[in-house]
Amino acid sequence: ARAGIAGRIDSAWVWDTLGVVLTRAGAHEEAIEPFRRAIALDAGKPAYHYNLGAALQFIGDFTAAETAYRAALALTP
Repeated sequence: ARAGIAGRIDSAWVWDTLGVVLTRAGAHEEAIEPFRRAIALDAGKPAYHYNLGAALQFIGDFTAAETAYRAALALTP
C-alpha cells in the first residue's frame, strides 16, 4: 500500500482501497491522505467519507472525524 501511494493514481476506488489496507495494518494516520484523495476524486461515495472518519477517529481527531461522518450521513441519511 505504501508503494502504491507513491504511484500515479487517478482512481478514487484505488485510493480508498489503499487507505483501507493501511487502516487494517494499524497505520491510521498514513491512511488519511489516501482517503482524502479518494474523496477529492469522488466526493459522492459515502463509504469514502466514513473510512476517512474512522481513520481520523483512531488518531484522536474527533472533530474532523465527526465532519467526515456527517458528510457520509448527508449522502445516505
